Amino acid sequence: MRYIFLDSNVFFDHWHLNNAEFRLLATFIKNSRSVFLMSEIVCHEVQNLHQREQKKVLSDLKKNYDKAQKFNTEKIEYSLTSLIQPYSFKDLLKEKIEFVEFIPFEEIPHSVVVRRAIEQVLPFRVQEKGYRDTMIWLSLLHFLKLKSADDEVVFISENTRDFYINDEQGFHDDLAKDLRSYGVSCRIAAFISLNAFLTAKVDTNEFEFSNESISDQYMDPIGKRIEEEVARSLDIMQTREFKKLLDASGTFFRYASALLNHGFGIIEGIEDGTVISYKRLTANTLYISYSFNLRRCAIDLTVPTTEYVQRASGIKIFYHEVSVEEDKTHVLYYCRPEFTVSFIYDIEKKEVSGFEILSLQFL
Repeated sequence: MRYIFLDSNVFFDHWHLNNAEFRLLATFIKNSRSVFLMSEIVCHEVQNLHQREQKKVLSDLKKNYDKAQKFNTEKIEYSLTSLIQPYSFKDLLKEKIEFVEFIPFEEIPHSVVVRRAIEQVLPFRVQEKGYRDTMIWLSLLHFLKLKSADDEVVFISENTRDFYINDEQGFHDDLAKDLRSYGVSCRIAAFISLNAFLTAKVDTNEFEFSNESISDQYMDPIGKRIEEEVARSLDIMQTREFKKLLDASGTFFRYASALLNHGFGIIEGIEDGTVISYKRLTANTLYISYSFNLRRCAIDLTVPTTEYVQRASGIKIFYHEVSVEEDKTHVLYYCRPEFTVSFIYDIEKKEVSGFEILSLQFL
């Protein structure tokens, strides 16, 4: 039996599992009759993250709503509670994925967790950070020790710092030792992202298209729609997530270590579009991984003026326009970014859904 385990960091900001990556995963699990493993702790954590992020967004909306009222002579009534809908991550998983099994954590002895915290056994680190990851790991080990050598487990976590030696060499020594001490005999394959697993292992054996023919036949006509999806995705992205995207690009955006706000605009559109891979989901729908660059874009970053003063020399070198205010500074950069994205394309309806930005680099 093949089991697929995902850590909670993979789910952040994908509250309803409608993006292309999860839809392809659900299709793969159904067709291969694999089992999706979900830690009860991860369920609770995703549920709490959803509530926390929703509360924060609603709080920001309330503040802006109160500010907007100042422009009117009469108060306009509007209730933000209409934006709150029932949400159960656990029920959502059962609905979206055909074969799912939940891993409990109540049987993990607290004494074992305390010992690992004192001895800083990974995933514990200094100052006892890593309690949640440790509970997830130990409950998974408790589940896996009952599996046979014929079983296979796909372990997917973006938390490379606490689980992996590096992107290529698998688990840290502490965790490899755990696997041996628990007598885990099943095969375990570790991946640093859901996309890495899908790219490496999921193959629908549909070869009626070449990647080039998909680009010519389907991608070129929807170029404007893809541009709109990029702009929309970056526009609604929380600023801290946008900063992570910039930091991962490895460029000079290190000069903006604290962001207050961000903006993104497309001046000239798609060039050099390339289909990296595709998978058929149904007779009319394809999962597509696609890379391209946008010929000319503008990134507008708002940073604290105190930081600008400290880093002015670096910022002046790399940014094209700077507008300094008393407490905040706007820095504008014109660039040619390269994106890798994924989405579902409906051949018959010519519609794009489940759009997600996987990476951002700069040419």
